[in-house]
Amino acid sequence: MFELTYDDLRRIARRQRLVGRSTEMTQAAALVHETYLRFRRRLHNLSAERLANRQAFVRIVTMMMRSVAIDRWRMRRAGRRGGDHLRSARTDDLPEPGADQLDSAVLLTLDDALTRLRAAHPEWFEVVAQRYFAGRTFRETASALGIDVDEVRSRRRRALEWLRRALRP
Repeated sequence: MFELTYDDLRRIARRQRLVGRSTEMTQAAALVHETYLRFRRRLHNLSAERLANRQAFVRIVTMMMRSVAIDRWRMRRAGRRGGDHLRSARTDDLPEPGADQLDSAVLLTLDDALTRLRAAHPEWFEVVAQRYFAGRTFRETASALGIDVDEVRSRRRRALEWLRRALRP
């Protein structure tokens, strides 16, 4: 399945904007490859039903890719002086797909809030993940999740409101 979706996964890695600027293509490929290795290690934990179709597979791999990217940012941040300082993040800091990179402190703060959102409202989190991590349009997100576009917009709005409250300093 990785071979069949490789180009899509590289596109997703580039859209995440978490892989660097100067050698973005190379680092996007490296992110996909590292995700593949993580996927292989965890394959036995995934049920066949969760990997039943291309969209489900890409959704799972996209979330693993997010986890790999976050781990990379944590490692980079650990080596910097003053790396233990986290800036306050707001939902305004969430980039629209294609926006410039977030700095690592904001990214890690957002990751924590997104982890809490996933636990509290997994259906809202899925919309955020599809829009911001997979870079999908509202229509593509609706198709991937099997809901209508208005519901995607509603869940996104509610998720962003929840994140604004969660990220309030």
